[in-house]
Amino acid sequence: DYLSYHNGMKFSTYDKDQDLYGDNCALKLSLGGFWYNSCSYTNPTGPYLWEKE
Repeated sequence: DYLSYHNGMKFSTYDKDQDLYGDNCALKLSLGGFWYNSCSYTNPTGPYLWEKE
C-alpha cells in the first residue's frame, strides 16, 4: 500500500525537513506534515481538494 512506503520515517513539517527528498515535502509539495520518505506516494495530512461537479 502507499502508506508502507513511508514506514520508519521521522515526522517532517514545513519548518523541520526530515524526509529523504531533496526539498521539503511538507513545505514545497504537500502543504502538510507527515512521516515522508519522499513526497509523491501519499499525503493524508495535506489539503483536501473537492472535485468540481
